[in-house]
Parts: sequence; structure tokens; C-alpha cells
Amino acid sequence: MVIHTLYNFSKGEDSKPVVDGKEAADGNDFKYIKNPQAMADKPVLKAPLAQLHSTPSEK
Repeated sequence: MVIHTLYNFSKGEDSKPVVDGKEAADGNDFKYIKNPQAMADKPVLKAPLAQLHSTPSEK
């Protein structure tokens, strides 16, 4: 059995009604986790390459 899980990392529970008591399109249940724990440390990310920015350069 597959269970789709919504991890709520936001303040409040506004997202709970989206999945609470609902069934996914594939017929499996949803599970709502109110206060999830992080599964790893916060990643350290490098700045993206300049050519990946979508803002066109000034002319």
C-alpha cells in the first residue's frame, strides 16, 4: 500500500484540508504530518551560474 505524505513545514494548518480525509487519484490515502522533523542538515548551496538567471542584461 502506498501512502502519499504531506509534510507541513509552514506556520498554521491551512494545507491540512487539502489532504485530510481525501483519497489520491491513484486510490491511495494521504497522510498529513503536522510537525515534521528535518531528515538532513540544511544544505550549503553555491550561487548559480550567471547564464542561468532569467533577467536579461541591460543594453
